[in-house]
Amino acid sequence: MSKEEELQRQILDLQKQIAKLTNPDAQVMGVSVKLSEFWRDNPRIWFTQAEAQFEIAGITQDSTKYGHVLSKFDAHLADEVEDILSNPPTKDKYQHLKAEIIKRFSTSKKQRTRQLLSEEQRGDRKPTAFLRHL
Repeated sequence: MSKEEELQRQILDLQKQIAKLTNPDAQVMGVSVKLSEFWRDNPRIWFTQAEAQFEIAGITQDSTKYGHVLSKFDAHLADEVEDILSNPPTKDKYQHLKAEIIKRFSTSKKQRTRQLLSEEQRGDRKPTAFLRHL
C-alpha cells in the first residue's frame, strides 16, 4: 500500500469518527442531581452534600448550581431569603446565596457555647463520644 493510499484510509477513518461524534441522533446520558430537601438545622452540611452532587454530575456553572439549590427551597425558606432572591448579584449568585444562607441559619458560636453550658448532658455516653458530640 502506498503512502498516498494509507493517508486516504486514515482520512476516511477520521471522517467516520467525526461523523460518529457529531451525530445529532446520538444520545448523551446526563447525570441527575439528587439534592435532599434543605436542612435548616445544618445548612453547612447540606451545602457540602449539594456540592458533592454537583461534582458527580459535572456541574461547574454557578447559575446551574444556583437553580438546583433554589429548587429545594420551600415557600417559607424562599420568603425568609426573599431579599437575596429578588436582588441577586450579577456574578457568583450561588456562592453569595450559599454564604448568606449559612450565615443566617447556622447556629452562632455564642449560641452553641450557651447550649453546651446549659443544656448538654453526658448521659450514658462514653467521655470520648460526648466530646465528639460537643
